Amino acid sequence: MGIKDDIKKGLETGKLVIGKNSVLKAINAGRLSKLIVASNCSPLLIKDLKKLNEVASFEYLEAGIPGKDLGAMCKKSFGISILGFVV
Repeated sequence: MGIKDDIKKGLETGKLVIGKNSVLKAINAGRLSKLIVASNCSPLLIKDLKKLNEVASFEYLEAGIPGKDLGAMCKKSFGISILGFVV
């Protein structure tokens, strides 16, 4: 499945979390299964997420898609730098 299909499924099932705060809460709760990072995400945030991935062990994907386009895929009128899927 591609990123677009994953996002569509996440929206339908309600298992999609959007934004830094929501994703970090899901990581801390041990509920994050997959993380998608926009191509224009802050390098400092990417560094922190990679460190968290070493401990929490979730699937990490750099989308190669700008945040504005990720936002559009999520049916939002704003850009999204990171989004995740919870279990």
